[in-house]
Amino acid sequence: MPAAPPAPAPPDTTGLLPAAGIAASLWVSAFVDWRLVHGEVDIPVGDLLAMGIAAIYGLWVLAGRLRQRGIGGIRGLIGPLSPAQPAPAQPPLALPAMAAWSAFLAACLLCCWLVEADGQMVYFVARKPLFCWVVYGAGVAGVVRFIPAARLLPIAFLHAAWLAGLILPPALWLVINGYAGAILDLPGLINNHKVFAVALAPWLGALWQWRALLTGRWSRYAAPITALAGAAVIASMSKAAWITAAISLGAFIPWRGRPLLARPLQVVALTGSAFLAMIALPLVTGSADMADSLDSRWSLNVRAWIMFSGRPWYGWGPGTATRWLMNDPRHYRIDGVDAHGVIQKVGSEIGLLGLVPYLAAYGWFFVFFWRAAMEGGALRRGAAILGIGLQLNLLLSTDYFSGAHWMPLAVAVGLVARNNR
Repeated sequence: MPAAPPAPAPPDTTGLLPAAGIAASLWVSAFVDWRLVHGEVDIPVGDLLAMGIAAIYGLWVLAGRLRQRGIGGIRGLIGPLSPAQPAPAQPPLALPAMAAWSAFLAACLLCCWLVEADGQMVYFVARKPLFCWVVYGAGVAGVVRFIPAARLLPIAFLHAAWLAGLILPPALWLVINGYAGAILDLPGLINNHKVFAVALAPWLGALWQWRALLTGRWSRYAAPITALAGAAVIASMSKAAWITAAISLGAFIPWRGRPLLARPLQVVALTGSAFLAMIALPLVTGSADMADSLDSRWSLNVRAWIMFSGRPWYGWGPGTATRWLMNDPRHYRIDGVDAHGVIQKVGSEIGLLGLVPYLAAYGWFFVFFWRAAMEGGALRRGAAILGIGLQLNLLLSTDYFSGAHWMPLAVAVGLVARNNR
């Protein structure tokens, strides 16, 4: 009697739930208006998901410490929460830019003391720069470090397709009806559809690097999704998204035998030219909508300069930029209630006291990603380009202390830190 065929192996669930958490948090990170509000609680849904992911990383570290002490069995207990490899295979991921970001947080607290801050300012420091640094920079990045690339890369491409699908219908509708540069409110989603384009733009260079790494059925979707994402960014008519996308995609264009990214002076010159082009475009095209957007940014920059020049050494306190805007009708803009650029934000609120350590942390991230881009394989190179694009985006956006910036940044940091695994 022939032997019965062996039973099929159970599906590998290792790292499945952490990967699902990464996907969910990533896909809602751009929805800055999606919040859980209950009584005094008001927290973005993306931050809640990130806290759950960070808790998983804490379990991994705990499991590793217990194994080191000879206490086994924890891996079986956490089951699908387990990483792809035992966590002790590598030491826990340190907080990024440890010294510089710690100095920045200390500057924020010192500023609170100097301006005799109310509780709202102290809460801002804990809830924004400290929370993002610990939960995203260590927790989420630590989980990403151990999730197999075969699970993470499809998530990245689906995320890009998801954002492109949100951008294209309203963008095309505006173009068809003659309002190409206008801002469209999407009720229940976002009050400015261009926010999705700004969130998508840094991913384009990463998608281009990663397209050859997808295997199986996913490989056939890599090129169409990348093309769809590029079309969505173009159709959005967002100048900030265009600049970020151009730098992200152009980083490895050969320039006299070397990638463009390997020539910092040329990159700085081209980036500066792109900023000047952004200023000139409304004048060249005659677009009233683009001119209004430029006027809004200029108004916000003027307000930031007034704040900085009033107290250049230690500023007016963390989180006060929006209060100044609301109380100054000369610069109040319904489409921009915070400084459009992290330099303006930190300089106006915390002065040189906070700006110096923040720029040190900013430089740390740039060096961290630049080295990975120059030395790593396609996986780390794509992650590095994503990180560089996100850092450049901070010069134009208002996402400096939110999950919209820190969630993809955590993905980039975790992938770079996995040492080519």
